[in-house]
Parts: sequence; C-alpha cells; structure tokens
Amino acid sequence: MVESPERDRLRDLIDVLVGGVDQPGTAEDIARRAFLSRFHFDRLVRSTLGESPAAFRRRLLLERAAFELRTGSVTEVAIAAGYGSPEAFTRAFKRWFGTTPSRYAGDFRLQAPNHIHFHPPGGLLIPGDDSSRGNGSHRTSG
Repeated sequence: MVESPERDRLRDLIDVLVGGVDQPGTAEDIARRAFLSRFHFDRLVRSTLGESPAAFRRRLLLERAAFELRTGSVTEVAIAAGYGSPEAFTRAFKRWFGTTPSRYAGDFRLQAPNHIHFHPPGGLLIPGDDSSRGNGSHRTSG
C-alpha cells in the first residue's frame, strides 16, 4: 500500500509532538521543529488530530502518569509528568480521571478524538498503523 503525502505529514506532526513530550520548550519551539509557524502548526494539528497540540501532549503525559502510578509514588510520577508540585498534578489528574492519583486503579487511557494513546513502555498506540511492529497497532516514540 502506498501512503499518501497527507499521512506522511500527519506522521511528521505526531513525531514532533511526541518528541516534545519530555522536552521542555515553548509551543513556538515545537512548531519550529515541524518547520511551521505556531499558528499553522496549531491549526494543522487541531484539524488532523481533533485536539490542540497542548491538549494532545497533556493527555499523553497524563495517560503515561496513570500507567506509572502502578509502580511509582505520586510525587515521582508528578515530577516525571512535568508538574511543579504533587498538588498541581493531583488537581489535573482528578479533573481528567475523576479520582485522585493515590486512589486510581483503572485503565490509563483517556477518551481521545483521534484514538491515539500512550502505549507502555514508551510509545504510542495508533489505530490502523501497519508500518511498524508488524501487527498494525503500535508505534514507539523514541
């Protein structure tokens, strides 16, 4: 199957977003990595993924954090997710998952308009992706 140029560009945008998940930087820095202005980057990501770059990044970090709560402390997970304090992390976590991190025991995947999710140990689950791992469902994120 030949991939369309749009799919390649979408993959590029996703790769830039995923590459920036753990790298501190401004939205302008992330857009620059995609060789776009912030306005065009935000517009393209929102139109193709159904959520803003910031929302996509935040959701992936929270999904990963929910997964990591199985083996780590709330403080460790909060810091790894980029929060300045466990309290800030707890507020964000409760807003998305409906419970505090210390009481959480459910599925780590949040509702997503694009069905792209964090996939342990450090990748993405992209539906219909048959370009890697041979089974059509996983993509690692470097």
